Amino acid sequence: MIYELNHIGVMCQDLEKSVKFYKENFGAEVVFDYIVEGTPFHITYIQIAHGMLELVGIGDQAPKYGYEHVSFMSDSIDDDYQRLIGAGYASIQEPKKAMTGYGKIAFVADPNGVKVELIERESTFRIPTIEQGDIREFDHICLAVDDLEVSEQFYTQDISMDPLSRKYVEAYNVTFSHLHKGLENLELMHPGNPENEGDRILHIALRVDDVNAMAEKLKSNGVELDPGYPKAAAFGGGLTAKFSGPDGEKIELVDRKTLQEV
Repeated sequence: MIYELNHIGVMCQDLEKSVKFYKENFGAEVVFDYIVEGTPFHITYIQIAHGMLELVGIGDQAPKYGYEHVSFMSDSIDDDYQRLIGAGYASIQEPKKAMTGYGKIAFVADPNGVKVELIERESTFRIPTIEQGDIREFDHICLAVDDLEVSEQFYTQDISMDPLSRKYVEAYNVTFSHLHKGLENLELMHPGNPENEGDRILHIALRVDDVNAMAEKLKSNGVELDPGYPKAAAFGGGLTAKFSGPDGEKIELVDRKTLQEV
């Protein structure tokens, strides 16, 4: 059974730089750190509020940097993997021992080609929610999808996430579907005119008290906002701002209510 949305994986060129970025700007704490002997891999899990990122340091050897996978915990990885493959989803990696030596991992592709990791191990690496600092909540992970119904079926029926809401925003011609599993939320973003190219893991979103104030703090730390931000959020009121992390991964700020409230 799949019981937790655990983390989003990020491939990093300079792991030390990435860890520093998330610590200094968002109060992240390192909850796990492991160097895989005999390989270029250095794996560090960080937690922001209640959400986790797996930062994978690989130097100059990665074909692509930034977001790489979305990961779920399973209490029976062989059964869950076979169930997903039997349902017609593509295998990327059969269950095997994790590089860290902690438990087993497997990978499948979701209906849009997003790399979905399954993990079976004793520890989730999660610590109690970090409440101090500017980040009120790890709001969501956002995925771009072509067929919303098929994607919702995968994440609800096959991955056992619970639906929260579905909203069409006419101004953007986009439908947002929100799901959750435990503490974590997933946003499926379906544009009215979907494109089949580009990254499918679009961004993570962090909820703050005041987007303008947080944006000024980031700019003082040398972080450059994307053009046109801050601006009104697509739904739920408040503002949003977007910018890139050290490896091009997109990060969004919001100061609306929680997804459970909107």
